[in-house]
Amino acid sequence: MDVRVMNSCLVVKWIDRLGGGDDSLVSELLRKKYLGQQSIFQINKKCGPQFWQGLLDVKQWYQIGRDIQVRSGFQKRFWKDTWCGNCTMKTAFPHCYQTCVNPDISVGHIKKDEGWQL
Repeated sequence: MDVRVMNSCLVVKWIDRLGGGDDSLVSELLRKKYLGQQSIFQINKKCGPQFWQGLLDVKQWYQIGRDIQVRSGFQKRFWKDTWCGNCTMKTAFPHCYQTCVNPDISVGHIKKDEGWQL
């Protein structure tokens, strides 16, 4: 048994809890302290305790093959998250992605009541 693989799997479960709406006390504290209105995939700088840094270290493994449901849209990145279809917008429309001004913009910032504002 590879202990590193097991540890990575357990850390990935925490990422799933944070993104999946787990309402436990620990999840709520982590969201309020480190995430705010963002998702863990929008966090780029690695600061904080070792546990939090461990979450940030394995988040790219969790991103592969995950399925996202869009609610408010502010935690889903328009270009880099798979939220519509089977691949990211970055993969589906590479030429548009190369010309975008803000590659980390959220779906919620683009989808307005009046319609889409690209």
